Amino acid sequence: MMRDTCVLTKRLAAKFRQANPTACFVVMSVEDAQERLERATTYVPKGRTEKALAAKRALKERYIAESERQLVLAREYHAETTRLRIAAGVDKAKRRVGHAETAVSDACTDISQAAAFTPEGLRIKAEAIKASGIFEAFRGSGGIMAEMASFVQSVINLAPKSVAIHVADLDKVAS
Repeated sequence: MMRDTCVLTKRLAAKFRQANPTACFVVMSVEDAQERLERATTYVPKGRTEKALAAKRALKERYIAESERQLVLAREYHAETTRLRIAAGVDKAKRRVGHAETAVSDACTDISQAAAFTPEGLRIKAEAIKASGIFEAFRGSGGIMAEMASFVQSVINLAPKSVAIHVADLDKVAS
């Protein structure tokens, strides 16, 4: 998560904030925090001397406390983001976007499978193929697929952009 560093005056030095206007922060998931806490609680401190063993035990206790704090923060963050996503309707919007993408894909398929009897029809079919999303992948793939993509692009470039018949033109033809 990118965050503006200018408001983090207690955490970051002024020189760092000036050099880095934004910084990346990691937000732990609940599962990661639980796994980290599990590792901390199962860790067995070892030391060659009593002083080293006491230091490792203190380190384990600090690590457990930090892991518990991170687990609480992860749960709070997850609950708040879930509440905001529901309030904002993010899931509904994603479903609408998915349905719209499916509808566009279906329309492109229908257009590309229809017969083209004019240069304008051929251009419309080529644009439908281009809009389907596979066109760009084919252009960079090389081989026969790249040649087909090049052909589709040539059809788009050569076919007339629009065919407009004006009422005045019809009157001239009729007389």
